[in-house]
Amino acid sequence: MAPALYPAAALSEQFSTAGKEANGTGNMKFSFNGALAGDAASLFRPLVDNLLYDDHFLVLADCQAYVDCQEQVTALWRDPPAWTRKSILNVARMGKFSSDRSIRDYCEQVWRVQPLRVDT
Repeated sequence: MAPALYPAAALSEQFSTAGKEANGTGNMKFSFNGALAGDAASLFRPLVDNLLYDDHFLVLADCQAYVDCQEQVTALWRDPPAWTRKSILNVARMGKFSSDRSIRDYCEQVWRVQPLRVDT
């Protein structure tokens, strides 16, 4: 469903917890199509109960920041020229997330290896 969903989205709201999952590539796909990216919590009871009673990653510690961000998103949505401007800038700034840059960072920071020049 993702290929049909990404182009139609105006806002990407995902919630990942440290050490459990990454949502960067999903947000990148939304962003390439002009959606603004953010985080969101779910209303499903098991998740709420987990957050209330077993919140190892302190997700609820960010709850007020999330509410504040949602208010900013609502205000921005009501201003179509500002929304469009931010959407265009979001797409323009996606170059940082290229695979070349990611692989280079992994090589330097994680694997501690240097590129090998190959003469053709």
